[in-house]
Amino acid sequence: MFTGIIRWMGTVVELEHKHECYRLRLELPPDLLRSLKPGESLAVDGVCLTVQEMTGSDVCFDVVPETIERTTIKTWYPGRKVNCELPLRFEDFLSGHLILGHIDGTTTLLHKATFEESEEHEYALPENWRPFIAEKGSVALNGVSLTVARCTRTSFTIALIPETLARTNLGLLRPGDSVNVEFDVLARYTYHGMKVYLEMKEKEER
Repeated sequence: MFTGIIRWMGTVVELEHKHECYRLRLELPPDLLRSLKPGESLAVDGVCLTVQEMTGSDVCFDVVPETIERTTIKTWYPGRKVNCELPLRFEDFLSGHLILGHIDGTTTLLHKATFEESEEHEYALPENWRPFIAEKGSVALNGVSLTVARCTRTSFTIALIPETLARTNLGLLRPGDSVNVEFDVLARYTYHGMKVYLEMKEKEER
């Protein structure tokens, strides 16, 4: 479990297709490396991955087809910057919101407005995502905990402060780029519970 507060960025070294899986190799900062061991989890652009191997400053992860299909990982290239977050500890501050590292899908940056120090990003909102994206609600993009500033039937807008732009890869995005999206877990389970309840009620009334 994560919070979406990013302290580190890593760099993609290699993405190799091995049999049915992919092997992802990242170069990570020294202070992050000291907190990692094989078998532990790391959120990489919001995707919860397990450390398989560590060599020097490089860390390797195996990525299964389901993850490749649902995320932007298949488009990653050497030199790409990725957001990294260690799992939440019980004594940590919950400064963002609860994030599982299970990506719901990807969306596209439609428009980017740059101000003196901040930015606003407008992203496409697929029809089937509308129950999960609410104005002033939470969403994780590339693993970053963010608040939805505005929402229409076809898009949602995020306001980015200088701290977020400096610490994450969101400021490097251009219109047309894709991001990993994880819905707020409370919205996801509320929707699922209501859907099941209504289906059961409908069945009872038949």
